[in-house]
Amino acid sequence: MPRFGYLCGFCIFDEIFEKTMENKKNISFKDLAVTQSNQLVEATYPRIIEKKNGGTEIDFKVTTRAHKVSRLIISLISPDDQDLRYYKVDISTLKSYLGYKPEFPNGKFYQDLKEIANRLNKQPIEIRPDPQRIITAYFISSYELNHKTGEITFEISGQLKPFLLQLKNNFTSVQLENIPRLSSGYSIRLYEILYQYKFIGKRAFDNIDRLQQMLGSSYGKYSHFKARVLEFAKKDITKNTNITFDYEEIKTGKKVTKLVFHIKDNAPAAEKVVEGQLTFSTAQNTEGSLENEDTSLAGVLKSLSINTTKMNEYLKLGFDIIKDEKKRVGATIRCGNIEAYYNEKIALLRRSKPEMDNPTGFFIKALQEDWMSAKATKEEETQKTTKVNRDKHVHIKQLERKIELAQKQYAALQVPIFEKLAAQEDTFAAAYNAVLSEFEEGTYFSRTIKGMATPQIAYRDSVALNSMMGGYFLKNYPAAFEGIQTVVEALNAMKTALSGLKA
Repeated sequence: MPRFGYLCGFCIFDEIFEKTMENKKNISFKDLAVTQSNQLVEATYPRIIEKKNGGTEIDFKVTTRAHKVSRLIISLISPDDQDLRYYKVDISTLKSYLGYKPEFPNGKFYQDLKEIANRLNKQPIEIRPDPQRIITAYFISSYELNHKTGEITFEISGQLKPFLLQLKNNFTSVQLENIPRLSSGYSIRLYEILYQYKFIGKRAFDNIDRLQQMLGSSYGKYSHFKARVLEFAKKDITKNTNITFDYEEIKTGKKVTKLVFHIKDNAPAAEKVVEGQLTFSTAQNTEGSLENEDTSLAGVLKSLSINTTKMNEYLKLGFDIIKDEKKRVGATIRCGNIEAYYNEKIALLRRSKPEMDNPTGFFIKALQEDWMSAKATKEEETQKTTKVNRDKHVHIKQLERKIELAQKQYAALQVPIFEKLAAQEDTFAAAYNAVLSEFEEGTYFSRTIKGMATPQIAYRDSVALNSMMGGYFLKNYPAAFEGIQTVVEALNAMKTALSGLKA
């Protein structure tokens, strides 16, 4: 598959490429390929939690548009490149690639672009070149947004160099044209992961949690993962790319523990959606029919006193208008297409309009936050509360297990230190005498210990003496245990966290 380091509207610092670009004015996305080592394709995207002002926790992950931009940058790398370079992208071309209309204000697009670049700069990618190594990298190490020239320059992280340059084998190339059509970051990742096995036709995952990490998802229940990721991505990939797939679920008892994907060639539907030019059918509502009315989007919005000029800025976003990614996926599954989603919010607006001072603001907010009816919203909040409580219970159990394992690890690390201290005659004698001095002469413990052949045999055979002398070593020789202090700190931190969860 051909790969080129140039594209009409994209500028690269290298003078040779700039000259070559002059002869490639009509090059298209079909001529560009996203080529990555299979190790990078197999990378995981760890879940990151950030705190906003006020302590509110938010999930931080790569958005759909950020995934698309990163693949575009990779497609600009030439097979002959010896090193990573700066990749300068023209803003107007980038707007077109992401589906923005040309008249969308550059100032607002710059804000979106900063958010995209910040995501690529903050979300870690974990790569395992071999079982003994894990590389944590970020897609870009820096970017420059030049308002004057209308360009943005990206610097790819140097840690990614072995996985993007001079690839001779064990790599996967996909045509860039398939990427911007996809409407979810999950779809983009699953497309790459499955395309890697396209010629084999089958790929199995024995660890579903590992698959979720590769996709960047973190659903606790398999049913949610299936509905919001697998089923949605299947429709998305089948409709918009050159492959399709089915998958079979293999269970252990009643639990799905393994997935086997069957991958096939596909000819995506020729129909294309023209961004910002949707025609709406009759809204589904109980407040009457729209028969004999103008049912185009402009007509419906006009009848509801909505500012159509303002709405044009949001149309191009499609489902990306929904700010929360989980709500975005849920709305996509629920409605199926953007037309049905807008109709749903139009119906909500019609029911609420009599008491409304700002229908435009209401409608935009309803679109951005996926508002539903009061009943549905209450049910959704109840489900959220239930999920929070369930997740809290799972978290407590997981933390208790981690504490148990950490305690075992700490005990195992103490053993060689105890043995080293006990091997020192004076240290052993001091600990032995200190322990025995706590018991009066003639007590059962004192008689038992002194009745053994030697103090060393007593230390070896008596669990109680061994434990008490270990306590003496910990208290009186703290320097000997400094090497395992980090385990103690981690253990204490987990215990504190567990107390907080149970409070």
